[in-house]
Amino acid sequence: MEPPADIEALSQSVAALNNELKSVRRRIAELERRQEPIPSVQRLQPSPVPIEQLTQQATPGMAIQESERVASTGDACALECSNCGMHGHNKVHCLLVPEGRLAGCIFCNTAHNVDECSTFQNMSLGEQVSVLVHQRSRLPPLETRVPWVDWLRNWLSSEESRDAHGNTAMPSGYPWSEDFTKDLALGYIAEDAVALQPVFDESRDHNRLPIDPATADFGAVFAPRAG
Repeated sequence: MEPPADIEALSQSVAALNNELKSVRRRIAELERRQEPIPSVQRLQPSPVPIEQLTQQATPGMAIQESERVASTGDACALECSNCGMHGHNKVHCLLVPEGRLAGCIFCNTAHNVDECSTFQNMSLGEQVSVLVHQRSRLPPLETRVPWVDWLRNWLSSEESRDAHGNTAMPSGYPWSEDFTKDLALGYIAEDAVALQPVFDESRDHNRLPIDPATADFGAVFAPRAG
């Protein structure tokens, strides 16, 4: 019987493949930047701005309709993911993110990030937090200029987060941390992203995905960090 493959060599091979994948993505992004701007995209100013300035009032029902569109395109088995190149899911449901944060737009399936998209910018703060947090339970975090935890903190401190009785509907789960997302993609965790992806493509059941101890619950998300 042949001896088992060396784990370190396998990890190096996976890392090399991921580096090649990142190189391809950069070339695609560069080609897209050379084309005419997409009309629906409004580029944000590069200087940091408060989250409050990023939020605008949404058209009634728009976020729900957009969420349904993303879900339906993500379930199209013939669709090829613009992030990993696999079939069976759209970018919004991709688990293979060796960079730690999922870059690109889950609405347009293109290179600009979600917080640069006019669809996202036209949502209310609550709808934006739903996209970045509530709908990302046990999934890679989305690439945004302001981390998702800050969007959540800002929403929790606003009146919009409370109902008529003063209660807040807390997320049932949270996105993975960047480190956990990287480890899954690089195969450093027993059930890695490559093995999990077809299972999730078929079931769309977030409960079948692993929990990141660093974002397991509210206490973990907002726990004081060393340093």
